[in-house]
Amino acid sequence: NYRIVIFEDIDRFNDIDIFTKLREVNLLLNNAEQIKDKPIRFVYALREELFAENKDKVKFFDFVIPIVPVINASNSRLLLHQFLDKKCAIKIEGTRFERMIKDIAHYISDMRLLKNICNEFYAYQKQIPDCPSKEELFGMVVFKNFFPMEFALMHQEDGVIKALLNE
Repeated sequence: NYRIVIFEDIDRFNDIDIFTKLREVNLLLNNAEQIKDKPIRFVYALREELFAENKDKVKFFDFVIPIVPVINASNSRLLLHQFLDKKCAIKIEGTRFERMIKDIAHYISDMRLLKNICNEFYAYQKQIPDCPSKEELFGMVVFKNFFPMEFALMHQEDGVIKALLNE
């Protein structure tokens, strides 16, 4: 009953041979007598970098629609500013927070990561309303999102951070 099949996240395997196999499956399906008049289309949502070294992108796909990213390293700072201002009611212009955001924003180029950092910061801020330093709290949330295993080890008084503090 379906004429369109959407594949997401198969680029995570970093193996373009998957697309060869899927093209063969699609060809077999579309050559079947039962559906010959109504072809099935395969749609892929993936990163183009997978084909950066391989010029065979056109071999696998009949039509490519480029998607302009919503976030990148150059605009994540603005998005962080907006979130902190609107949701957390924190004015950062001319504060230590502004410098901190400027320093870390270059490393946040994924909207899901940015939203998760902001949502966790908001939740921690609500749970610890009398936190003496919002900047340190935000830094902890950023650290937690970039290094979740190290953050967990820190709570067990183990890991690189604990070793650095001991030295």
